[in-house]
Amino acid sequence: DLLAPAAQAKEVVLCFSKQLQGQLSLRQVTSLADLGATFTDDWHEQVTHVVVTALRRTERLLCAVCRGQHVVTPSWLSASLLEGRWVEEDRHALKDDTMEAQIGSSLRSALARARKRPLLAGCGVYLDRGVLGPTRAVAARVVGAAGGRVLATAPELGAMDEFV
Repeated sequence: DLLAPAAQAKEVVLCFSKQLQGQLSLRQVTSLADLGATFTDDWHEQVTHVVVTALRRTERLLCAVCRGQHVVTPSWLSASLLEGRWVEEDRHALKDDTMEAQIGSSLRSALARARKRPLLAGCGVYLDRGVLGPTRAVAARVVGAAGGRVLATAPELGAMDEFV
């Protein structure tokens, strides 16, 4: 099954979970780069795929879900290397039945909702003054990934419908 030229040439920006960082051999990294992949240590909006082995509440995964980016297992990389092209992500999408049951939602449905409309699109989010330092920075990035904006001050009570 041949992909359309545009699909073969699609931009792929990979971000790995911290558990997987450094697990690829130089040969694998070179081969993925030959397919057109670029790599990033930190999540940003241009990331197309987050590679993980489990559903965990990490900044990278939360941001990827908020943006509706592909969340795949390392098998997607292996299959793509074997085929010499980017294979369909669906067969390699992360599925973590235990965590999904605890959360009460499937990752697949959360990603589909985010692709239609970001969870916090158009919403302002006030981070309480007790949220400080690195935690505040992470929370602000997740809010932004979800389409929201962080408010500098708490909103007035009458305006609460527009704010989280």
